[in-house]
Amino acid sequence: MTPNGPADVPLESLIDNDKKLMLNYEKAYGVISVCLSTDIAQTLRECTAAKGLWDALVEKFEGNLDMKESRIEMLNGEFNMFNHIQGKTVTSLLNRFEALNNMMRSVGIIKEMSEINKKLLNSLPYTWNSGAITIKRTTNMNTKNTHRVDLYNQII
Repeated sequence: MTPNGPADVPLESLIDNDKKLMLNYEKAYGVISVCLSTDIAQTLRECTAAKGLWDALVEKFEGNLDMKESRIEMLNGEFNMFNHIQGKTVTSLLNRFEALNNMMRSVGIIKEMSEINKKLLNSLPYTWNSGAITIKRTTNMNTKNTHRVDLYNQII
């Protein structure tokens, strides 16, 4: 071992590796910053490194622990209160339900498939009650094999 690195690795090779690493950091910063809208980029312009920029974005949009817990509570409440909106189509209900499930998964809320399927069937419009009852009776809602896609196909 020498002061410049391992004895068998030439100094030029170490410098080249450092250059490649710096280039990768610059690319990462460029990719992240290009994806930001101008108003968000303006608030984060003091960040000059990719890691700092990423950490600032996580803090800004994910928030601290209290904010995360509050978001989890809000999403759980939204799931519990989820229902059909008068005048909206069943397709829009399915889209809202899927978006809600995606948001819940993104913050770490994982519900049992049977609970999700039952909630979906219970949130269908009143005129769909006979169809929902038929689906509940003909489909075993307690198995993990009953996926929402199959349920969506039965509903539509």
